[in-house]
Amino acid sequence: MAASSRRDHDGPEPGGKAALKLVLELSLTGGDPITGSIGAAGEGPPVRFHGWIGLMSAINSLRAGAHRRAALS
Repeated sequence: MAASSRRDHDGPEPGGKAALKLVLELSLTGGDPITGSIGAAGEGPPVRFHGWIGLMSAINSLRAGAHRRAALS
C-alpha cells in the first residue's frame, strides 16, 4: 500500500497557495539548544537559528518573504 505525503506533492497547497520548500540543517547535541540554518530551496543564503524559538522565527521570516515575493509578481 502506497502512502501519499506532502513531499510527493509538488502542486499548490489547499486554497491555491504554492508550497514553500525548505532546506533545513539541524544540529542536535546533548544538553545544548538546537542550532542550524534553514532556507528556501534554490534561493538566497539560509537563515541561521539558535533554539526552538529561533527556528520558528526563521520559518516565519521565510514564509513572510515568500508571500511578499508572490504578491509582487
